[in-house]
Amino acid sequence: MKAKQSKWSFIYDIEVKDKRNYTRTLYVTKTPYSNCQLFTIGSIHGIMDATDSSIIELFETIYKTLTTKQLLSVDVTKENLKRVKERLKLVSSRIIQKKYTSPNGSIMYECKIYLNKKKYLK
Repeated sequence: MKAKQSKWSFIYDIEVKDKRNYTRTLYVTKTPYSNCQLFTIGSIHGIMDATDSSIIELFETIYKTLTTKQLLSVDVTKENLKRVKERLKLVSSRIIQKKYTSPNGSIMYECKIYLNKKKYLK
């Protein structure tokens, strides 16, 4: 059995600057579940120290160049949940979270973020 990259791979790297001017790479997947309703961002914890303007620019860039979907799904550790939610409030109208225990025993949260494009489109 072999695995190969599909021609339908929709993963994009996007860099965001934090408050110390360090670059963090986030991974945007346009169709994670072959679902037309949502997209995901991997390494979402990278926005915890991002400036407000970087976060707004991030979502504006995603909307204008990658996808116009308004439902975001992210996976967050218990330790990062509060800060990530605080940062995502800049661009969202509602956040729903579901707690679970990962196979390695970590407490995690799957979050659905209802984006509000009025908060980040100019």
